[in-house]
Amino acid sequence: MDLERTPEWPPIDREFQDPPVVACPICGSPNVHLGPVSIVSGNAALRVSGDCKAESIPWGENRRGASVSLDMWCEGGWHHWAVVLEFHKGSTMVGWERLADHTTSEADELWRD
Repeated sequence: MDLERTPEWPPIDREFQDPPVVACPICGSPNVHLGPVSIVSGNAALRVSGDCKAESIPWGENRRGASVSLDMWCEGGWHHWAVVLEFHKGSTMVGWERLADHTTSEADELWRD
């Protein structure tokens, strides 16, 4: 997986929030929601959905190392991406991957209330 990287990752909005908040890497919106979490190791994957149910999902790509990704989306344009941590040979890389944008507010999010 080729991850995109920005000079400051993750993008942080320090202007309106204390403490600072994660901002959308596409439009800069500070209104960002958490989505499902995926853990991939080899050709196995586990996904925890917004309602905190874990399920094994097929993963066709056999990869070395492991990765953890957290889906996120913003209210500014329904942009959808994943923050990805990849571990391989003693190094952990961080970046993000653009995903298909949401068309509604009914995203699979990790709800806080």
